Amino acid sequence: MRQFRVAVLNIVMPLPHSPGRYVELLQAAYRQRRIVSLRGDYAGMLGALDTQGEVISGQFYKFFNLNVDSSWFNLSNQQEAEPGDLAQIRVPPHLKPHHLAISFVFVPQRHRLIFVTRDGHESLSSGMAKSLLDSLFSDVELTQLFGEIEITIEPSREQLRRIFAMPRLKKLSIEVSPPNPDDLDEAERDVLDRMSEERAQRMSVELMSKHPRGLQPDEKHKLLAKVAQSNGKVSGHGEDETGNVITLSTADHPLIKVVTYDPNIQTRNHALSVEAQALVQALRD
Repeated sequence: MRQFRVAVLNIVMPLPHSPGRYVELLQAAYRQRRIVSLRGDYAGMLGALDTQGEVISGQFYKFFNLNVDSSWFNLSNQQEAEPGDLAQIRVPPHLKPHHLAISFVFVPQRHRLIFVTRDGHESLSSGMAKSLLDSLFSDVELTQLFGEIEITIEPSREQLRRIFAMPRLKKLSIEVSPPNPDDLDEAERDVLDRMSEERAQRMSVELMSKHPRGLQPDEKHKLLAKVAQSNGKVSGHGEDETGNVITLSTADHPLIKVVTYDPNIQTRNHALSVEAQALVQALRD
């Protein structure tokens, strides 16, 4: 048996849109073949895309964007490389080292992108994947066609429960962007309607308390926090029973799922596709 780990991004575009518009967005980003900076000297791009079928499959390419014009070090004499040493370097600009292909599945109906965050030496953090897509989707041409795209890293569902389970919750911060209007539950619909009526791009709610027992959020704020965990973030600040300070945020704990499969009867990509659809359904519950 083999294992890999997956994470989830929630991608939301403004109206008008449909599952087909999300497909068009990814196709447009793929056609641009843009390379974007990630962390340090690493870069990434949308490297492969297959839009056939109910779900979209593809790959992120991650690689080391080697700058041959930077300073070099000569290990033989423990000194900076001389011009004569540098003259021997021949690296074609189209070749990049440390290449990794990171598989993903995108479910247009629920606008969720599920990707392999770790499999052996292959790794792409949730933050890096979000940064890659943020950069791609913020291109002027794509923004004119599709509007500003909001991307949220799906957090562990335990994190919101931990925030509300604090013995003394003294401060609750909720930041929410408009959720996708295509497939909302009642709580999400109420939030979207309220924000639409007020023409609000973002909503921020902050509750604070000096009460000895801390805050006691009502159902309205709990439902708002539930919407915000997938469309923004929720932060809590308080104390435990002994007075130790606790600070928790949904942004700090991405949802990570371990997928186990038998390579003798199933490919990794098939296991990823099956898990992606199961995860999307679980996020609705």
